[in-house]
Amino acid sequence: MSRPTLSLRAAGFALVPALLLGAHPALARESVDGSELAKGMSDPATQARMANAMAAVTRALLAMPVGGMAEAVRSADPDAAPSGLPRDATLGDVMARNNPEFERDLDGKMRRGTQMAGAMAGAVAQMLPAMQEAMRGVIEGVRDGMAGVEN
Repeated sequence: MSRPTLSLRAAGFALVPALLLGAHPALARESVDGSELAKGMSDPATQARMANAMAAVTRALLAMPVGGMAEAVRSADPDAAPSGLPRDATLGDVMARNNPEFERDLDGKMRRGTQMAGAMAGAVAQMLPAMQEAMRGVIEGVRDGMAGVEN
């Protein structure tokens, strides 16, 4: 897997919790009934909102200019970045170099992914308490880390 593909996937996975919160407001509450989550996640309108949010974030990422960055990286390591990119190249340009249908394919994959999430809603509902506990731990860790910075 190429570095740009890996980076785009990593960015996408990092955004999933925020997209879920935006698509299903119940997830933003302190306590969520798993059956409420499962019902919402299997709702086609919720799935469409998730897909639309993911598409908007993806479009923003793909519009990010990377030509200048690639040039700078190549000056440090000639093999670390694609060569021959125009200075105004975007991440989307890089991703479409080997697949002109990249954006169309990606959109289809996102929509199928949200449908799959809906189909897996029951499992997600079962995982929810552990996910909420993990997020509380992350928040506490960030607070502790920030408290150390202030001193």
